[in-house]
Amino acid sequence: MKHSIYIDDENGLLLISLIGRCSNQEIKLLGERVKWIPPRKCSKAILDISELASFPDQEGQDLLIQLMGNIGVKKVALVGSRPEVKMVGVVFMDSLNKYMKTAFFQTADKAKLWLDEISMN
Repeated sequence: MKHSIYIDDENGLLLISLIGRCSNQEIKLLGERVKWIPPRKCSKAILDISELASFPDQEGQDLLIQLMGNIGVKKVALVGSRPEVKMVGVVFMDSLNKYMKTAFFQTADKAKLWLDEISMN
């Protein structure tokens, strides 16, 4: 699978990269990779959609929200620099904002700064 999911234990950070087309089945497989993680292990997440070709449908978005919520994510930084990626990212943020604090950034470095900043508040 071209997508990746990684836990940065030291920083309590979940890193998800979606690349190319992203099916609901692939999101379920990502969830399987991290289902062993205890709840509240990661309070922050970076969802990198920079290389995403087609955004998941509503079911896929719900699966992503559930995946992050099960681990205890409370803050999500979406990352992407292409205008079309930002457009779909902003739409997804509407769904995410119901469950967790969310912002959109052009780079992962800016996203990490924001996540660290709000973690201190």
